Amino acid sequence: MKYHILFVCTGNSCRSPFAEGYLRKKSNNVEVKSRGVSAFPGISPPQTAVKVAKGFSVDISSHLSAPLSEKDLEWADLVLVFEPFHREKIRNAYPNFEEKVFLLPEFSQACANVKKKKVPFLWEEAKRRVSESGESVEDPIGGGEEDYKRVYGKIADLLDIFLGG
Repeated sequence: MKYHILFVCTGNSCRSPFAEGYLRKKSNNVEVKSRGVSAFPGISPPQTAVKVAKGFSVDISSHLSAPLSEKDLEWADLVLVFEPFHREKIRNAYPNFEEKVFLLPEFSQACANVKKKKVPFLWEEAKRRVSESGESVEDPIGGGEEDYKRVYGKIADLLDIFLGG
């Protein structure tokens, strides 16, 4: 059985689609989706996001945004968000799922502190070790190519740690 991972950002047009594509590229042990806490359905990523993602060998050109639903949270074994307000919005709207929701930087740091790096054991152990620091992954929307490169580089680094690297 594959582990179900859900990435959630604001509009589901930059960070979460990139994280979804990057993780899908790096691991075949997971099923992965992305959603947005304030997403309008059917919006394509900005061209700058598509271009920069290609530099990481991630194709998000056919991605269309989708809003978060309770069904998504039921599906997920783990929900990774990018800013504290994403976590709070999910916890407030769906309190039954709060034990699944973590900030990506915090969760990756917890993964780094687990000795046994085999997934999904790594992730289950990390869930018990997360400390809430509030560290965010900034939103590059409206920024330039360098902003996207910086943000996507940070997400890639965090996901490499998340995968036990």
